[in-house]
Amino acid sequence: MNILLPFDGKPHSQRAVDLAIKFFNLSKCTVTLLHVVDVPSGDLVMSDKTGRIEETYPEMAAAESQVLLEFLGKKFEQAGAKVEIRIQHGSPGSEIKALAEINQMPAIVTTPGKHSPKDMMLDSTITSQLLQVEYEVLLILARNVKSDQVADDAKPTCAFLVDGSAESTKCLKLLAPLVAGKMDILLASSKLGWMHAASGNIFQMNNPAIEANPTKSSEDILKEAAAVLETLAIKHEELIVEESFEDSITVIEKHRSLGLLVAVRSREDVIHRPLKGAPSERLFTSAPCNSALYCAAV
Repeated sequence: MNILLPFDGKPHSQRAVDLAIKFFNLSKCTVTLLHVVDVPSGDLVMSDKTGRIEETYPEMAAAESQVLLEFLGKKFEQAGAKVEIRIQHGSPGSEIKALAEINQMPAIVTTPGKHSPKDMMLDSTITSQLLQVEYEVLLILARNVKSDQVADDAKPTCAFLVDGSAESTKCLKLLAPLVAGKMDILLASSKLGWMHAASGNIFQMNNPAIEANPTKSSEDILKEAAAVLETLAIKHEELIVEESFEDSITVIEKHRSLGLLVAVRSREDVIHRPLKGAPSERLFTSAPCNSALYCAAV
């Protein structure tokens, strides 16, 4: 698998590195470490005494980034991964999107920085750029998880919210082998699907992407997902929740020490959702743990 890991040198960006090394089986992966050199910040320009900061900054920043990425690359190589280092110049969001599309990166590990969930859904690189790639991609969001959420001596759980869609199956085939052995795997199916029980929005109620699937029961959906893991020889546990996926996180957290929550964004959801931020995206941006979102191509 090819994994794209953008790194900006800030403390929050280190979380993506930590997550990938700790939770992924990297022996069959190629990790591309990317740093995008943007224009110098206003504070840096104001503090410059040479008057040449805009001229010298790109080369200086690229040289410093090369050293840092080579250091990180050694960590990934020790974990068994092949490593590629890329330093680009331009807008981070645009460069990440372009590199992901050109090289068909199936997985992108990123971090939210100081964005609030609302900011991430409306304004951030995550949604304005990466959710708009023209092929299917798995976004993995590394969060600053509190130490009491996952005990040091406990193997965390990767919970797949399976909904019976083609995207759900593709996500399972892609991510489950990557985390198997490093995380326990839980297949969670909901009797209400994605629909928020408290929602009174008629447009959302008519949205086929978040209604309960009328042709498959939660038991059937779970059985299909379990069959996928059986063909991959991956052990797992199963859970059916009475609530919608949006309302079931507390139940899932009680079931296991949740380390990664996995949702999917189907093509139907892309086509029919009336507002920015479908239920799967809301879970992705506001989950209490690390989260992943398998995105259908726009």
